[in-house]
Amino acid sequence: MRSDFGGKKRSLADNISKIHSFTRSHRQPSRLIVLLQTHADPSDGGLVYGSGKTLSLDLFLSTGLKGISLSNRTYFSNTVLFLNVCGGFLEHNSSAIDSAARSFGFRTIVALTGQSVDGLLASKSLFYTVLDHHVIGKETVLRALERSASIDLLSMTSVRVWTEGVSYILQGAALRTRPNGAVLHCGQCSQALVFKRTLSPSSALYRCRSGIPHPAGLSKSFVLPLVGNDDAVKVTGSLNFPCRYVIKVVNHDAPAPGLVEQVLPGPAPPRPPKQLKESKEDAMRRRMNAFNNRQVPLPTCSEQALPGSAPPRPLKRQHSVEKSEEDAMRQRMEAFNSRHVSAAGTMGGARAGSEMRQGWEDSEETKMAERWDAFRKHQDCRQV
Repeated sequence: MRSDFGGKKRSLADNISKIHSFTRSHRQPSRLIVLLQTHADPSDGGLVYGSGKTLSLDLFLSTGLKGISLSNRTYFSNTVLFLNVCGGFLEHNSSAIDSAARSFGFRTIVALTGQSVDGLLASKSLFYTVLDHHVIGKETVLRALERSASIDLLSMTSVRVWTEGVSYILQGAALRTRPNGAVLHCGQCSQALVFKRTLSPSSALYRCRSGIPHPAGLSKSFVLPLVGNDDAVKVTGSLNFPCRYVIKVVNHDAPAPGLVEQVLPGPAPPRPPKQLKESKEDAMRRRMNAFNNRQVPLPTCSEQALPGSAPPRPLKRQHSVEKSEEDAMRQRMEAFNSRHVSAAGTMGGARAGSEMRQGWEDSEETKMAERWDAFRKHQDCRQV
């Protein structure tokens, strides 16, 4: 049933008589779907009809559904009201949906909160989806609401739903612009915030894009807590999700959630310490020191061969491990010697380093030689 109330009282009476005759002729309960599509006055939220005239939602419904009892489950098993209304209807009449549901007996009411709404897009994306999956497919209203969530719809408007005595709101929750359902703005300069990164599943870092410095002690970076799933909130989607949205339970006495969320500046979050890159010489020196400081276990009395006793038979795995250690030691000695030979060749016949560097190289070679002798003695002792 659709009418603009502009000289349509006779057609309204015909519609009402057709509804009465249809319900009387069918023994089984019917489903009544009402679509109210009009404009709303931005000043007071009244529904526009005719040439600039406005009425409240209750007067619209009482005139268009005169004499029809929607609460009678004998005639109607399900009654749904779609309000395809733009402007400030819900902004000025936050309790109009609850009042219409209690007064006329609608089981589900779907309305829009956007200031400027594309009626065709809202009908195709939202109303037809709810009609197809909820009214005909008998899915829950919230499930049909999730199916209708799309980037085109939620970037234009939010959706307010009243069903079974509870009010819900479906809001787009893109993590980069409005992670909790409302557009983020700086509480100091009212500039939009820029998403930087997620700190944890429950918080994200944002930064003010304004070029004006904040007062002393206040940072341009904001750590914003993200809403999570609980009994009153359902969040679907992540950073790379095509359409991230949130469904919240709305208090009956509370106004419709705003479109902008002001975030007050706070102290700057701690920055992670910067790690300096290690040079090749420092890395080689660190490896050499770790190699020289490594302790080599001396053979115990139980490992020494006693007179008149047969030496223990070494295991193959132990022999392979000792062989690999010996090869690794030999490769390190060759790499160490080749490094100093190449360093001396690039000096073009000059003296290879100062006395301090020469002393350090001699001490390193001495340590390597002592280490090699100790390693060989240990190997000979284990083979005895």
